[in-house]
Amino acid sequence: MLRNCPTCGRLLTLPVGVPCPFCEEEEDEACQVIEQYLLAGGEAALAAVMQATGVRLAVIRRLVAKGRVHLAGGAPHVCEVCGEPLDSLGTICSRCRAKIGWRSTSKSEPADDGGRGRMYSQDAD
Repeated sequence: MLRNCPTCGRLLTLPVGVPCPFCEEEEDEACQVIEQYLLAGGEAALAAVMQATGVRLAVIRRLVAKGRVHLAGGAPHVCEVCGEPLDSLGTICSRCRAKIGWRSTSKSEPADDGGRGRMYSQDAD
């Protein structure tokens, strides 16, 4: 399946959910740079890490969201829906997740179609 990487825009033939190898390599390198900076006694605030390491804000936020980097002051990013500070990993807070009705869907649970059943159609040749 062809798709574009959501980060760099490169055309990929990888399945959805598999990270772009170029962006994954960039994140690994950025994580190492940030870890070295923090281990050397650097300040752990977002602005200080950005300025001292040269790592882009979007990359730092992705690393924090994945739990690979921990900065002072908790998560430096906000919910994509409401703009409030995040209370957990990810990009959407638990309150908005509940409002939207996100839930894990497993293949073992039948979809709730309201008792209507499925409708199939066939194109006329």
